[in-house]
Amino acid sequence: MSFTASGPKDTLTPRAYTAAEIADTVADYRHAAENARRAGFDGVEIHAQGPYLIPQFLNPRLNRRTDAYGGSGEKRARFLLDVLDAVGDVWGSDRISVKMSPSWTSGTAFTADEETLADYDRLLEKLNDGNLAYLHLRGAPGTVEERLALFSRYRAHYRGNIVANLGFTQALGNEILDRRKADVQRPSAKKLEQQIRSRMPERSLLGILARTAYWIEWWRRFGPASGNDPKLKDPFGRYVITTFVNGTNMGSYEAARHIAGVSGHELSMAANRHFSLAKLNEAITDIVNAHAKLDLSRAWGDGTTVAADGTHMDTYLNNLLAETSVRYGKPGGIAYHHIADTYIALFTHFIPCGVWEAVYIIEGLLKNASEVQPTTIHADTQGQSLPVFSLAHLLGFELMPRIRNWKDLNFYRPGKQSSYVHIDALFGEPGANVIDWDLIENHFEDLMRVAVSVREGAISSTLLLRRLRSGSKRNAHYT
Repeated sequence: MSFTASGPKDTLTPRAYTAAEIADTVADYRHAAENARRAGFDGVEIHAQGPYLIPQFLNPRLNRRTDAYGGSGEKRARFLLDVLDAVGDVWGSDRISVKMSPSWTSGTAFTADEETLADYDRLLEKLNDGNLAYLHLRGAPGTVEERLALFSRYRAHYRGNIVANLGFTQALGNEILDRRKADVQRPSAKKLEQQIRSRMPERSLLGILARTAYWIEWWRRFGPASGNDPKLKDPFGRYVITTFVNGTNMGSYEAARHIAGVSGHELSMAANRHFSLAKLNEAITDIVNAHAKLDLSRAWGDGTTVAADGTHMDTYLNNLLAETSVRYGKPGGIAYHHIADTYIALFTHFIPCGVWEAVYIIEGLLKNASEVQPTTIHADTQGQSLPVFSLAHLLGFELMPRIRNWKDLNFYRPGKQSSYVHIDALFGEPGANVIDWDLIENHFEDLMRVAVSVREGAISSTLLLRRLRSGSKRNAHYT
């Protein structure tokens, strides 16, 4: 008895597909791939696991054909390869994957043995030519050793990405990861490691500060507020140690217990009278500019991209800048960093815990006085804000945060006739949600006046964006 859409029916005697039916089925796969693409999928996975149609073609006990689709392992695999070609024509091979189960055992027809496994070995090698997104392999239950041996067999024949879905529980997966050891280090790798260590000896943090201060002379940015001579016996040493103490949050008197030749009072005096936030940012700018001249920094990026994110910093409860963070569940503040793609912090400032971080993104970019001037900003969902998007665009920055709650967002078309192949549904009904270009034209001078004022420092971008974040439609800034 078989269950069908119209109810239970007597099971029919299985028969082999005709060549025409095979061609129609391959066409069905192509049509399904086209539907998935129109629906906005990112890719498709071909189901070739278990007892279904494709595994039946691959199975020597079930596939008794003597034509181009049977008789040998290579011919039995032709149906799957035809399906991959058809779907690949729609998606491209790097957007499709295959789910297979070479060790699947069910009844007498589906029994993994050396004959079937050898067929799969050759098939996996053939799939290397296809540049698949990944190969999804489902394994049979067994001991940890058996599952590892199964995966090792697959990996020996397939060079691409593998999703090893071998029936792992969390405990079993952790056990396998704990057991998995790297191959013995090759002699050439050991030699390379030794050469790197000989050229990169271990350095102390205080030593690094002293060397960079000597080479770059960033320490000259510090001094009395009057601008007069600091009247210190060794301003270089005092400023380097003070920078180390403040940067490690050690505290002047605690540091003096471990550093000979300087007292806690001397360090505290230098920090309070010779250091300021503005001077510190000037010293940071010197370091960023020197770092940008290094060949190594350009191996990571060109400085046109920056990532913005906040890090919670612990503070005392009676600190005027401290708040209790609902997000982190403890008092402190947020150190908000702008990190360039050359792997150096361009600008960092301290912000309250309760604000939406996006309002501080532009301020950090504008206060960055270094020669590295990024134009693209990446952020997490805290960087998502409609007013910040708008002001960033006016100032020539491309804001690219991680977006959440897509279903609640409105997408606007540049014109009523504009349509998009895969994402048109996001814009609502055809002709709806069209950008009001007349409104933008009417207020263009006002928008540019605001942008120029922010750029020149006449208006604080943070203050403006916090006002716009209020969400009040009666806020005059919205008109």
